[in-house]
Amino acid sequence: RIRVRLNRLRLGNLGDSTRIQFETKTAENTTSYASIRVGDEGLGGRGTETTLGSSHILDDRSRIFSEKEYSEFRGDTLARNILGYERTFFDGRLGGTFTFERDNLDSARQLDKAFPGVDFNNAVSAGLTYREGDFLEASSKWDFRRASDSALAASHQWLSYNHLGIHLTKDLEFFSRFNMSKTRDLDFDDTLADFLELNAGFAFRPVEWDRFNFLSRYTHLRDNLPDSRFETG
Repeated sequence: RIRVRLNRLRLGNLGDSTRIQFETKTAENTTSYASIRVGDEGLGGRGTETTLGSSHILDDRSRIFSEKEYSEFRGDTLARNILGYERTFFDGRLGGTFTFERDNLDSARQLDKAFPGVDFNNAVSAGLTYREGDFLEASSKWDFRRASDSALAASHQWLSYNHLGIHLTKDLEFFSRFNMSKTRDLDFDDTLADFLELNAGFAFRPVEWDRFNFLSRYTHLRDNLPDSRFETG
C-alpha cells in the first residue's frame, strides 16, 4: 500500500511552498518514503528539495531513520546524508533525537553545481521535545557543524533553536522563541558570524468569538558581521 500526501503552505509575503510525499511499508517495522518540495526560500528565489528516506521502528518508543537529501537553490546543488535516532520517554511526553549529517559535496560537484570552495561539512545535532497535554509544549535543538573551505579556512558553527508555548487559558497563550548561532574561523581565531533572536509574547484567541484575535510580541535581534568586515586589502 502506498500513501500519498500533498501539502501547500503560504508564507505571507515570502510566497508559498508545495510538498508531495509518498510512503510505503516495505517490512513489518520499516517504512520507506520520498518527498519533493518546491517553493520560495525567502531570499529572492525558489528552491527545490528532494528527500529519500527509510524509517525502522525498534520498539514502541524508539526508531532509527536515514535520509538522502538533494536541494537546489539559485543554481547551486547540495547533497546530504542524514542518520538519526529517536526515542520517547514518560509515556511519550518527552522525546529525544540525535542525528549525524554528512554533506556529500562530491556528488553535487559531479553535476557542476556544488558550492565553490567547500570541501566538506559535517554536523551533529541533538534535540529534546516535551509536551504536557494541551497546556505546555517545549522544544530545544542544538547543532554543531564543522566545515572546511579550500579557498578560506576551517570553521565551526554552533546553532540552537528553542521554543516554548504555554496555554494559560483556553483563549490565552504565551509563546517564546530563542535562536542563536556563532561561527568561528579556527585558523585565524576570528568570529565569522554571531546571531541571536529572541521573541516572546501573548496570543489571545477567544474560542467563543473567533472573529477577534490579538497578538503582542517583543523581539530582540542581534546580527553581528565578521570582525574584519571593514578591512580592505
